[in-house]
Amino acid sequence: MSSSNYFRSWIDRPHLDPNTRLLTEEYQRGITEFMGLVHRQPEAKTGPVVSSAFGSLCYDGLIATHMLAHAYRYLT
Repeated sequence: MSSSNYFRSWIDRPHLDPNTRLLTEEYQRGITEFMGLVHRQPEAKTGPVVSSAFGSLCYDGLIATHMLAHAYRYLT
């Protein structure tokens, strides 16, 4: 896998631990890192991060669905 896509690999893996039915630690870390990047961008300070029209969170060509936004709420 190329290094440019490696940091996004957590998105493609299972999000829930099959034993506990909770978010995996890897997924939680990925969400936390992703949202940290989003909040450090100047656009995040001047405009909405979540688009209600599409129900998506967008950053650098990466689209995370409502599940990502909802999962982030549970982590904070």
